[in-house]
Amino acid sequence: MTRSRSLLALILTLGALALLGSRWPPAPPAATAAAIPGRGAAPASLPPGAPRPGVPNPGFTMDYLERTGNVITGTHTDTGDIVYLPAPVGSGYLVVMDDLSADPNDEANWSDVLHFIDDGWGMAEFAQLLSVGATFPTTTTVNAAPHGYIQELLTGVGDDDLDVTIYDAGGGTLHRIHSASPPPRSPTPGTPLPSPTPGTPLPSPTA
Repeated sequence: MTRSRSLLALILTLGALALLGSRWPPAPPAATAAAIPGRGAAPASLPPGAPRPGVPNPGFTMDYLERTGNVITGTHTDTGDIVYLPAPVGSGYLVVMDDLSADPNDEANWSDVLHFIDDGWGMAEFAQLLSVGATFPTTTTVNAAPHGYIQELLTGVGDDDLDVTIYDAGGGTLHRIHSASPPPRSPTPGTPLPSPTPGTPLPSPTA
């Protein structure tokens, strides 16, 4: 009888161990993108580069340079490095235009494109600055994603490092795009020249 009980106990123990082994270690809870702050499907109206609403985000300022390593000492490049953002933002394209009144669908009017790279959920944790036509996405690609247009700084000194166009995406988030201001535009033929400020001496005629 004792031997039978011992055998039965051994069988029960082995069965319990087998059952426990199939359930150990316990599976971790399934992680979802929505459970991570700033992640999850982006609101349809979220502009590119804008912080996700309703998520704690102190805002940040990010500089994008036409330099390798995204640093002032890097070598000049028309295809900027992919940089990691301090916080997730809306994905899409921000097109910096030489003249905001020109046709936005004409890539000849584009100065730079800042690409907020989609993570698959409509958000971006990485961005890349593209600075010449050969590196630009097509108009079709831009129009198929969230996108926006801003005027490039017109009052700079024509230097890719010193001239900065600032995109205020809201929520304390600023994107600073380093790119040379375009040269002053010649007036359209037939356009009256601006009147001089009262009290301003006229230039002396050339001798």
